[in-house]
Amino acid sequence: MLRRELLAGLTALLVIGAPAIGEEMDIARFVPLMIESSGRIITIRAEVADTEQLRRRGLMYRQRLPRGQGMLLLWDQPGFAALWMKNTLIPLDMVFMDGEGVITYIHENARPGDLKPISAGRPTLAVLEIAAGEAKRLGLKVGDRAALPRPRTARNGD
Repeated sequence: MLRRELLAGLTALLVIGAPAIGEEMDIARFVPLMIESSGRIITIRAEVADTEQLRRRGLMYRQRLPRGQGMLLLWDQPGFAALWMKNTLIPLDMVFMDGEGVITYIHENARPGDLKPISAGRPTLAVLEIAAGEAKRLGLKVGDRAALPRPRTARNGD
């Protein structure tokens, strides 16, 4: 009986967690994201979401996000980015950056579950999502510059 339940559980896990046919399983990587602000360097442990699958999932269903950590949504090239908080359980600060890593907009305290799109209103290469209040606590401001990693797809094209 236990063996059958275990097998059923493993099968469900494989089916739920498996990528669609022809789609690769994306595994996030972590990087130390360094941001220069007022002559000092702030380092955030960032989970990089640099594929469509990882960006789409984002921080959905996470119960908590510790201080000094976040998710960096990263695209191959700058473009219009509008994010929402669907299925996001924790309030977030969203830090939008251009192609040079310059912070162009900070949206503080995005509400969990809110479907209203949040955008910088200009081309964006990356968005750092951190726990609500972290942008202020860290002293982040428009004009600060981050050393952005290269997206996974850009690395594969080398």
